[in-house]
Amino acid sequence: MARDRTKRSASRVAASLPNANRTTVGIWIPRQPSPGDIVLPVVGVGASELVDLTSIFFDLQVAHMAASDAAQPVVDAGELFARRASMEAAIIAYARCFTHGQGDHGRRPRPLDGFVTDLEPALQECHSRVLRLRHKAIAHHVAAESSQIGTVVFSLSIAGHDATLRDIHVQLETEIHDSRLMETLEELARILCGRLGAHIDECRRRLFALATQNPPDLVRALKEGRAWQLPSSGGC
Repeated sequence: MARDRTKRSASRVAASLPNANRTTVGIWIPRQPSPGDIVLPVVGVGASELVDLTSIFFDLQVAHMAASDAAQPVVDAGELFARRASMEAAIIAYARCFTHGQGDHGRRPRPLDGFVTDLEPALQECHSRVLRLRHKAIAHHVAAESSQIGTVVFSLSIAGHDATLRDIHVQLETEIHDSRLMETLEELARILCGRLGAHIDECRRRLFALATQNPPDLVRALKEGRAWQLPSSGGC
């Protein structure tokens, strides 16, 4: 069921691409309003929270897709750097879901914290490792945690008792690709997409119920050309 939800949400992202000349991508939950619908903007704390939740959902989608790409087999050495780029994108997007940051209205919420605690051990270990990689190797460089090994050497030639320095060289080796980790992260992001999607749906239903309690106010807002203000109790 969760996999179906992820596939549906992914198709919504694709369906809302504006055109080839734009650099933006849109996501609608559950779907974009029909062309003939009258649209009334909604503002308030609850609306801002809903936007923030959808932003996290979008980050999970990016993490899922990037991890899927990073988990693909490497055919030649040139693809290693592309796989590494996808791996870093997956880690950054996933970890962003677990940092507060600045949301649409104050600090961005962290609803996913409560969705991780009951996952199976392998998924929890993947979660912990991804966050550790983000903090120690991807977003920030901590040499002891980065899996990088650096070496500096001279090249020289020797003739009898004389040595002639030819050049100085630096080599850096690093773990560039971990397909097994990315396969697990792909599954983890898929599961969390399903759980967060259910949470967003519940929030939408709650805000929708508040609006149905006062239809005349909706009509007034529409006639006055203003957004409808959610009551102070309208939070996610």
